[in-house]
Amino acid sequence: MATQIDCLIKVGGSALTFKRENQQEVKKDALRTVAKIMTLCMVKHMKCIVVHGAGSFGHSSAKQWGLRLGWKDNQKDPDYPEPLNRVKMGFCIAHREVLLLNQMLAKELTEHGVQVLAQSVSRCL
Repeated sequence: MATQIDCLIKVGGSALTFKRENQQEVKKDALRTVAKIMTLCMVKHMKCIVVHGAGSFGHSSAKQWGLRLGWKDNQKDPDYPEPLNRVKMGFCIAHREVLLLNQMLAKELTEHGVQVLAQSVSRCL
């Protein structure tokens, strides 16, 4: 039986982070705000899912490794001898960075008493 979800909260990456090239910096006030909202939801016994964007955690690496071109177009990258491996490496690096942001948000939520199980969307692939 499926669990009923009362709300889905999507927090944009630019709302959580300062989007500066090659610099990963989180907006601590934004983390706190999300945690306060989730605390209110928890008090009202609401079942919520929070999803977030990458912001400065992942976008720079995705750009650097050319992930927007996808698997097929990256095979023609003259600057990298093994294009498919380049894409895989870029995905790994960007994913690791987004997981770091995810853990920072999960930490803030638990510090506010919100029960949270952080998940990565890539687990669904």
